[in-house]
Amino acid sequence: NAAMLTEVDARFFGGEPRDLDAAVEGYCAYVERKLAEGVRLHSMTKHMLGLFNGRPGARAFRRHLSENATRDDAGIAVLRDALEFLKPEYEAA
Repeated sequence: NAAMLTEVDARFFGGEPRDLDAAVEGYCAYVERKLAEGVRLHSMTKHMLGLFNGRPGARAFRRHLSENATRDDAGIAVLRDALEFLKPEYEAA
């Protein structure tokens, strides 16, 4: 559970528990820098596939990353598009 992991992170590394969405946004900035260095998107997103388990839109998030992050030209837009599936307005559509 992601909420539990944020609590554990705060306990071991100090400070307040981080908001998962804020942490992912920070990770997106990292991904953009690494993409510019030639690192493939898939190598940075494959470990994210289970991050949102149980959250509405998680299945679509995983599917989008699984189907698109391995493309040779995959960029930050693939990750940002996958994250859109987790937004409440997507579920209402």
